Amino acid sequence: MLRALCPTVAARYKRWTSTGRHVLGLCVPQWFGAGDLEQDARDAVARGATLGFQVLQRELGGCVASQWKVVDVDHRERVGAGKVKYHSALSKVAVQMSQQLQMVQPEQVFTIGGDCSVDLAPMSYLRQRYGPRMLVAYIDAHADLNAEWETPSGHFHGSMAIDRFWTVFFLCDA
Repeated sequence: MLRALCPTVAARYKRWTSTGRHVLGLCVPQWFGAGDLEQDARDAVARGATLGFQVLQRELGGCVASQWKVVDVDHRERVGAGKVKYHSALSKVAVQMSQQLQMVQPEQVFTIGGDCSVDLAPMSYLRQRYGPRMLVAYIDAHADLNAEWETPSGHFHGSMAIDRFWTVFFLCDA
């Protein structure tokens, strides 16, 4: 599956995993960053997460692979801090991911997620580990063009590009 996505990435991936580095594959099927989804869409996210986990297990070989369970969402918390929906659920998953990353201490992380927020904890962990030498290969299905305070939908997944741009700018400015 990874090889089919991009031959160049696949070749580098083979080199990375053959070096004996400690690689962690994370499959995080949360959907909260996409806002309110109908049950069939939530089911599709769960099926995609299962497929993603199988791909990580197969492609990463003997590396650690971890599949997260979807956090129960209290729909009364739909509107959270600021304008972002389900802020507390998103934060809870990010904290749990951070704790696992600190415990496992991987050198590389491959993440498959149900929304864009699942990359924050791995990127933060890797930034702490590697500083400005950190490299990220980020593949997304759509453009994320809003800042958190501008999001017209209130969905976290629409807020990543500008936040990421500023994060990368400040991270690499060291």
